[in-house]
Amino acid sequence: MGTLGDLLMGICLPGSLVTGCFNPACSDIDIIVLNGRSMTATEKLSLAKHLPAHSTHPSPIEISFLRMSDIHPWKYPTPFDFHFSEMHRERIEKDLATGPWKNWSDEGQLDSDQAAHI
Repeated sequence: MGTLGDLLMGICLPGSLVTGCFNPACSDIDIIVLNGRSMTATEKLSLAKHLPAHSTHPSPIEISFLRMSDIHPWKYPTPFDFHFSEMHRERIEKDLATGPWKNWSDEGQLDSDQAAHI
């Protein structure tokens, strides 16, 4: 998949895995990646191609890429750069197959759930 290079500022693991209530039968692994800059459509494409192969092995992954400038100063609902979860798998796979992934960098996406994770 390559490296995140200058993009990566930090990784946080909120949720049940670190709070001691992870249940392998029904929990997912929550991950927040803090970006130093916006991701390019090509970087998002690379993640979208690779994350589905790793999610559910051994547990589903829910991962959000947030720009540091979108959380400091705090914004609500929180903007995000890229998100993958099993709930979004079908839409992401459809976007990859039909071409809308090329516009992912143009989308202003917000997630009110990020406040609880942060």
